[in-house]
Amino acid sequence: MNVIILCVFGFLILLFPVLSYLIVKHKRNVISLNTHFSDFSTGLKSFLNSPIWGHGIGNYKESFVNFGGGNGQTSGLISVAAQGGLLLLILYLLPLLRLIVIGLSEKKWGWTAYSVIIIGMFLVVVIDNNPLFAVILAFCYSIPNDSKIVLNPSWGKHKLETSKVHK
Repeated sequence: MNVIILCVFGFLILLFPVLSYLIVKHKRNVISLNTHFSDFSTGLKSFLNSPIWGHGIGNYKESFVNFGGGNGQTSGLISVAAQGGLLLLILYLLPLLRLIVIGLSEKKWGWTAYSVIIIGMFLVVVIDNNPLFAVILAFCYSIPNDSKIVLNPSWGKHKLETSKVHK
């Protein structure tokens, strides 16, 4: 059952860019769409220029304008990648990806769907500097999974073991 769900989920992820391309192909002259594509390509150029550290949070001139973009951005994901690099991007995505893994492994589909929706919003809306987004990320970190790490001092060296939490 898990394999089937994983295959469907993977198929949907692969299908999304194809459907997006087909939809966008008919709307090439829409100003809003051109703005999104411009911001995406500008942010990607900026990210590739400094992929680890980024150009500094709030440093829009260095992150976007110097690479041909405007004074703002239209994607939280691209904004974080360009300004904070991989280090900040990992901090933003880790709790969301963690929740997907927990949801899939424990068959809690609501958590998986919640995380996928938030990642989708993060991709198309600038929500990275919103206090509510910080609360959402904290919530994702706070969801416990069924295993807990226990230190076992009887080994001479502390060894990590996993044990199931009894409810």
